[in-house]
Amino acid sequence: MMLDGALNGCDSAMTPPDTRPLQQALRTVLGPDRVCADPTALARLARTTAIEGTTPGLIVYPRTCHDVAAVMKLARDHRCGVHPVSCGRNWGYGDACGTRDGQIILDMSRMNAIVEVDAELGYAVVEPGVTQGQLADYLKSNNLPFTADASGAGRDASIVGNVAERGFGHSQNGDRFANVANLEVVLPNGRILNTGLGHFPGARAAHCYKWGLGPSLDGLFTQSNLGVITRLTFWLVPKTEQFAAFFFLADREENIGDIIEALRPLRMRGTLRTAIHIFNDLRLITGAQLAPARVDPESAALSPAEITALRRQHGIGAWAGSGALYGSPAEIRAAAQAVKRALRRVRGVSTVVVINRTQLEFIEAFVKPLKKLHWCASLVARVEKLRLGFDLLSGIPSNDSLTGGMWRAPGTIERPPTPGDDPLDYRAGFLWVSPLIPMRKHDVDTFLALVKPIFARYRFDFQITLSLVTARALCGVSTISFDRDNAAETARAHECYQVLLTTLFAQGFIPYRMSNLSMAAIPAGTDSFFDLVHELKQHLDPTNTLSPGHYDPLSSAAL
Repeated sequence: MMLDGALNGCDSAMTPPDTRPLQQALRTVLGPDRVCADPTALARLARTTAIEGTTPGLIVYPRTCHDVAAVMKLARDHRCGVHPVSCGRNWGYGDACGTRDGQIILDMSRMNAIVEVDAELGYAVVEPGVTQGQLADYLKSNNLPFTADASGAGRDASIVGNVAERGFGHSQNGDRFANVANLEVVLPNGRILNTGLGHFPGARAAHCYKWGLGPSLDGLFTQSNLGVITRLTFWLVPKTEQFAAFFFLADREENIGDIIEALRPLRMRGTLRTAIHIFNDLRLITGAQLAPARVDPESAALSPAEITALRRQHGIGAWAGSGALYGSPAEIRAAAQAVKRALRRVRGVSTVVVINRTQLEFIEAFVKPLKKLHWCASLVARVEKLRLGFDLLSGIPSNDSLTGGMWRAPGTIERPPTPGDDPLDYRAGFLWVSPLIPMRKHDVDTFLALVKPIFARYRFDFQITLSLVTARALCGVSTISFDRDNAAETARAHECYQVLLTTLFAQGFIPYRMSNLSMAAIPAGTDSFFDLVHELKQHLDPTNTLSPGHYDPLSSAAL
């Protein structure tokens, strides 16, 4: 049974008592090797970093959009729910779990073709199984003058899956949904359509103009259960004459609002064109090591003295941030000077570093012989973090950032994790709450004053990344890390999560995305927005076959 409240999601009406006829029909259409009912495989997809997952009834592996259409038609006829996943790496937001027990998981990881890359206009046409590591490798091996935006979700994360949830990355194309076009979509009834200009035969600009002619439908198929995206055009980032990254450290926790005020004019004027990520001390620490033994075993939070000691150990302050600079050498010099001037006016900003690729490689060569010296471990770790940040900003995804999700994972006691390990293999417990905040001091300070006491009340480490994802708004990705083997701690994490969501919605800090296991926590609102969403769902999917309740709070609330 699912826990009650925001995580409730069982709909027995969508789970057929006997799936054998459906299995046989699917095997006839797709082939016997692409329908799986093995209990071990089903249990693997039931794993989650959240409180409790859902167990699928079947897994199917389509190869084409026509396979997806066939699955949707058969599932509708047999009254069985379907939940699509691209690569199943949606950690912190629901993993590969469906919205209900007993659903078909539509695993599109085998639809992994890079269909086309245009080396002049800079776009790639990709299927759901294409990972950001795969696309980065393709661009590099073919020596193309473009990079792809990279997020911190690791090399094996799906591009289409992230776009479908309107995720963001690190480059000037960090707003990923703003940089895609021509979605191929399978509707719940099995119909196939293209958005934008893609539905006009021979449309020459289908891959390079987003809006098309007539109503724009793209947004209907992101953060929704109105269709399955099976292909899209992903716009690439042109390589520039020079690239540099900037990093800064700040010692005073209370001055984060002043840092935001200093960076906002640069972002709005276009001096800074990339997403800028600012990490608090605990977010940096959790990415660098596992949780130490607690002085208070009943608490999942470090004491102030422990945090201070870890800050010294890792050579960090209260905040650290990073961003990228692109252009000619003269443009980068001018932008670097502007960043340094702006940040050095803020009290507590102790370090501002601008570094290009040549300089980073020189530092790495200097540090390499020191790796065997224990007393140099902190310096080596800092250089490695510089490399990680530099690579992400320049379009090179890495698995190193995934270790942050294993901060409280009980499985790490049995074996230490290495970069690229699946957090689910370690029984990691973490939940993300990601509200949007206007990019100004008052709103940032108000937000932090709301959420920090909630983390303290439930005795969890306050980990947060403030990501300046547009020129006017930032996202506060807050992480609740917990020990899934500790029942009391898990229950406390669940309650903390619910209180955070309730508080943030009430105060106007709306998450930019939600876990597919917490849809009932979305308020329906006072206008007709979700009424219309629900009406569209009823029209396009009257049998409620595709991901019931997903971003449809009127359905979720009724369950």
